[in-house]
Amino acid sequence: TVTVTNGDTTECIVTNVDSPASPTGTTVQSWILKDTMTLTGIRAGAADADEAVVDFYLYSDATCETPVGSDLDNAVESGSAATDVGVAVSDPGTYYWIADYSGDAYNLDHQTVCGDEITVIQAQDEDNILPE
Repeated sequence: TVTVTNGDTTECIVTNVDSPASPTGTTVQSWILKDTMTLTGIRAGAADADEAVVDFYLYSDATCETPVGSDLDNAVESGSAATDVGVAVSDPGTYYWIADYSGDAYNLDHQTVCGDEITVIQAQDEDNILPE
């Protein structure tokens, strides 16, 4: 505490002892899963062939009852279709695809079987440590 009377002069020295901040950070891993369906036995020449699409569905259970996401309306070109954007996931685990071809006037629709195609993601982070 300093008291300065009328007409007096005083000098104060301020020493800054502030320390830089020590930030911390966390990360979250995520993955974009993509898929491709190759069709065989396609009969060419249907008037509506350019309207045929493949819808891709991703599930988190072996019975394909718990949806994770989808990538829809993917064009069939030269007998195959691929996901455009893919499906984002942020949890390690086992994922199951179903691909659904719409068909056209010359070709019946076709759907793959749940479990025919499986994607397994293993990750190591603070919450998900891989076994050694």
